Amino acid sequence: MKIRSRSVKAKKSLSRLFLSVACAVFTIQTVAGDLVTEGKYYVCLSEQWLEDFTAFAVEKAFASIKACLAGDKCLVLRPNLPVTVTDDPALLGTRTAFTIRGIRFYAPSEEIVRRSSIVRP
Repeated sequence: MKIRSRSVKAKKSLSRLFLSVACAVFTIQTVAGDLVTEGKYYVCLSEQWLEDFTAFAVEKAFASIKACLAGDKCLVLRPNLPVTVTDDPALLGTRTAFTIRGIRFYAPSEEIVRRSSIVRP
């Protein structure tokens, strides 16, 4: 009977663990729905363009920056636009991918914030 008792306990432990994980996933999805743009950083339509734009900014290559903006490769979005994050950054301070109405953008991870953290003037 001890073997059966351990088996039942193990199953109960696994079901509790599964329930905990399921609750966490639903909670994370609910919180993720509150993500919006901050409107302070440039976003680009491809990861490579974001890398190029960042390099141009570091080098202060203003002609190249203007070319990116004129070619509609990169832009600044309005603040408080709801987003769906598709690729979370692995490390803080890196880039993230997100969509707005089906359009995929790439931006520094600081561009995506929780709705409650935006201070309106």
